[in-house]
Amino acid sequence: MPTSEDVARAAGVSQSTVSYVMSGKRSISPATRERVERVIEELGYHPNSGAQALAGSRTNIIGLVVPFRPNIDMTVIAEFMAEIASRARARDYDILLVTADEGPAGLRRLVGRSLCDALILMEVGSEDDRIPVAKSLGVPVVLIGVPQDSEGLHCVDFDFQGAGETCVDELADLGHTEIALLAIDPESKKGQANFSVRFRRGVERAAQRRDVDIRALVMEPNHSDASRVIEQMLALDPPVTGLILQHSDAPDPVTAVLLEHGRTPGADIAVIGLCPDALAERLRVPMTTVQQQASEVCRRAMETLFRMLNHEIPTTGEVDLVPVSLVRRSSMNRAPAVNGYIHAIS
Repeated sequence: MPTSEDVARAAGVSQSTVSYVMSGKRSISPATRERVERVIEELGYHPNSGAQALAGSRTNIIGLVVPFRPNIDMTVIAEFMAEIASRARARDYDILLVTADEGPAGLRRLVGRSLCDALILMEVGSEDDRIPVAKSLGVPVVLIGVPQDSEGLHCVDFDFQGAGETCVDELADLGHTEIALLAIDPESKKGQANFSVRFRRGVERAAQRRDVDIRALVMEPNHSDASRVIEQMLALDPPVTGLILQHSDAPDPVTAVLLEHGRTPGADIAVIGLCPDALAERLRVPMTTVQQQASEVCRRAMETLFRMLNHEIPTTGEVDLVPVSLVRRSSMNRAPAVNGYIHAIS
């Protein structure tokens, strides 16, 4: 079994440098750290956890706080959790997953009991009561999401406002002016989450800019509610020719119901929205989507967190948004034209 002495010899550094790279207790040049980490991976070196505990106060645990609320999209959340766990293990860190919706008290408990070295917060609300506490904890914190009050925090997320604008622009470029937004209920917890608010804001701004009408219909992502909403949509006059799906798990039931009504995406109605690639590609009509890019969001979030742990950047930070990436598939078609504001339909 390789030792830290073996790593030091192969990397051409001292044993103390290897220790500092593993613990993050001192600033090490990026080139040296990368060389040591590469040798650690090549040799398959794993430090003794007991020795690490005696050597300092680091737990080598990152707290991942993801409140499992009603209607949470587990397909998307699971993708994020897997990426974060993988990147943590690559740096010899473990993940402590916290799914209870404990608010500020939960954060204080994690840090107060020294259960972890740093925190990642997900499911961030626009008005999130965890934010004031997150700013005062004294440990590295990264938010995957952007609250209303993001000043001084490291926030990494996908550009949901840009995604909303892209959906409208893509439809408008094909001549669609009567568009339905199958939306998350803005009064719900999920609808008040930062990503929902930003996506809807993007849709509204692009609708005004492109002079198109958006009919917002609140929908739950299941077959029965999709049937109710699509029947309502098909009765609208002037008729809707383009659809935007805000729920990332709505494409399956929506596609099924459209086909039941004799409306084929990409032929009779244009459909675009947020959706994981794996789901979009297995639909009966593969859907044009804006990718949420979980891998890139997690890469940036974890890189920021480890740079804070290694004292390379301050714990106060800024917003980092991953730009929009559009994947065109078979669900879009050309159509006619009309005029620009959002109608709210309950």
